Amino acid sequence: LVEVESGAPVESAESVADAPVGRPAKVGVLLGKPQFWTIGLSTAAAIGACQALAVSMAPLALSAGLSMIQTATLLSMIGVGSTAGMLVLAAIADRLNRVYLLTGVFLFIAALNLALLFSKTDPALMGCGLAMGLLSGAVSPVFYALLADRFGVASFGTVRGLVTPMTAIAGAVAVRFAGEVYDRTGGYDLMFNTFMALMLAAAATMFVTRFFGRAPSAETPLPKAAG
Repeated sequence: LVEVESGAPVESAESVADAPVGRPAKVGVLLGKPQFWTIGLSTAAAIGACQALAVSMAPLALSAGLSMIQTATLLSMIGVGSTAGMLVLAAIADRLNRVYLLTGVFLFIAALNLALLFSKTDPALMGCGLAMGLLSGAVSPVFYALLADRFGVASFGTVRGLVTPMTAIAGAVAVRFAGEVYDRTGGYDLMFNTFMALMLAAAATMFVTRFFGRAPSAETPLPKAAG
């Protein structure tokens, strides 16, 4: 037996692969689960914040006096950090409670926004870019794994389809907000403060998920074949 995110023992990977797949839960059932909303809304906020930060790094760097080459290097650091984050995640994700892991990531994104308020030099911005890549690269894989844990393999496609509009809308709103803040204030301080508060709220919302167990009606077993 192995232990998954919820702490309940499950069968080994080999036996799970051989087990019959249940029917997907109905949309109304999934939407009625509180963990659908705590997981979906908190992660959508995080993804939106990460997208807005990513598109804001170049204007931020240029306004801080970095050259075009330094700005390009900063953007490449985000990519390096994202790749490194996925590699680190692959090594540790299955050993940690995914709710706690995402809660921690959201808190670190809040801390990143605080750091960006005071990062005006090349080394500081490079460090923030690397951290941003690490954090943004970790969110989506853990998010989808948590959905599968909580709602079951059979319902994973339905749940993912339901949360996709959340993340898409959050990303669009966050990026537009970043642009409006820069155009109206000439900087990103308001955005950093707003995202800091948003990510603290997202971390608290994700943490609440620990009080909700795996959706008991997420999967309905298929009837056994005759004979």
